[in-house]
Amino acid sequence: MSEVDEVFVKKGDTFKLSQVTYEVTNTKKDTVAVCAADKKAKSVTIPSTVKIEGDTYKVTSIKANAFKKCKKLKKINIKSANITSMNKKAFTGLDKGTAIKIKKSKFKKYSKMIKNRDVKVKKL
Repeated sequence: MSEVDEVFVKKGDTFKLSQVTYEVTNTKKDTVAVCAADKKAKSVTIPSTVKIEGDTYKVTSIKANAFKKCKKLKKINIKSANITSMNKKAFTGLDKGTAIKIKKSKFKKYSKMIKNRDVKVKKL
């Protein structure tokens, strides 16, 4: 690829991968945030890293309203060990009984970050 054809990712850019949309939060540290999920998804997985334009980015946060209007969503698997923040409104709008499964090693830390008490928080 020549320099002219090279794609530059910048802070604020969004990319949809599978059923989740990620927003680039820091290009120097290569980090992204979960900012939305497909409204028709029944299950989504939040990985530790994602590949964007050939580079690997750490998933470090979940933004407000990331799962808003995801009425069909029944299961969210959080596999990332890199999450440092979850907005208190990240899981707003989910149906009661939606299961959020968290990696065992991060269960205590992440379950404290989840403010929506309608969801069921479980170990992955």
